[in-house]
Amino acid sequence: MIDQLADRHPAQGSYDPLDLHLDRLRVPGARADSVSTPARRERQAWSSGLQIPVLLIAGIALGRHGLAILNESTLSLIDPVIPVALAALGVLAAFEAAATPWVRGRLIAAVSIQALTAAAVVAAGTLAFVLLTGDVAYASPSILAIALGVCASSSSALATGDAAARSSVTRLVDLDALVAIVAGGLVIVAMREQNLLPALSITAQIVGIAVTVAITGWLLLTRTVSDTEQRVFGAATLLLLGGVADYLSLSALVAGVAAGAFWHAVGGAPGESLRRDLAHVQHPLVALVLLAGGARTEFTPGIVALAVAYVLLRGVGKLAGSLAAGLVDPALSRGVAPRLLSPGILAVAFALNALRAGGPDMTAVLSVAVLGTIGSQLLAGVRPPEDGV
Repeated sequence: MIDQLADRHPAQGSYDPLDLHLDRLRVPGARADSVSTPARRERQAWSSGLQIPVLLIAGIALGRHGLAILNESTLSLIDPVIPVALAALGVLAAFEAAATPWVRGRLIAAVSIQALTAAAVVAAGTLAFVLLTGDVAYASPSILAIALGVCASSSSALATGDAAARSSVTRLVDLDALVAIVAGGLVIVAMREQNLLPALSITAQIVGIAVTVAITGWLLLTRTVSDTEQRVFGAATLLLLGGVADYLSLSALVAGVAAGAFWHAVGGAPGESLRRDLAHVQHPLVALVLLAGGARTEFTPGIVALAVAYVLLRGVGKLAGSLAAGLVDPALSRGVAPRLLSPGILAVAFALNALRAGGPDMTAVLSVAVLGTIGSQLLAGVRPPEDGV
């Protein structure tokens, strides 16, 4: 079955290497013109984007505050898979960004300013909220504020499957995912290291380890002769990537991005094999991350209040960031702000990574990220796009 799907979706340009944000579900054999118009793609993004809050709510309902099907014992069984899923999502993020012809100095600066502005607004607002309310449930208000700022910085994209046809807005969100992942990796290291230089050194080490693993996997894949062997070695490489990052309590997302960037750079059959196989499993991985994040969500009056504040602050931050990005790169339209409201899954993915690395102290980060993602996605889908969009 996988071979048949691979035949229908060859490696070059006919399928999305990344659909991290569940912006659309592709039906094999569907007519190409059925998704060709911008208005139709917008409507599909609006409707399929609702799958993110649905899966998060399903995770909450199945968790210990609901039906208790995904209780602690059940979650402990799937916990070892989470770092592997995060590493795979990092690889997919690198493939997506690398496949997009966005390399322009102004766009890179605009992306950085947009993401950092949103992060700064949310971090400052969160810190003020925690200090003013005096909620003692947060072990470190500064780490909580910075972590939620990272969660707020990324947006979801409307992938088109044709990298050359992507708009500047889509390229903007392709890149701000990488900004969020790299910043999140530094935050995870900063939870243990208080100084900047040691944090940068440790981050460089995990990048080096990830590239070493990627080189090993690439060498193995170049010597395979069958699709089955390629899948086995590819899965083993991802297991090693996620396992090493989890063992060192570092960012599996950063490890995945580093490995994905290497595989894209060297190209060839191994990279295309990994790209194809990951494209087939991306939706189950996304569902796993969202369900696990929802099941681990905690509810307290402080967390719920902070989640409401997070949604409002993120909306303001994305508006301010889009305006700043438009000043830096005039190619970005003034209507970019509504397109940046949809949060995608990276906030929940980073929060899960932070919870595994930082322990129970990061439960508040995950809970606010889950509830904030639900609220932000619903806010982004208040009104479906019109046909004239």
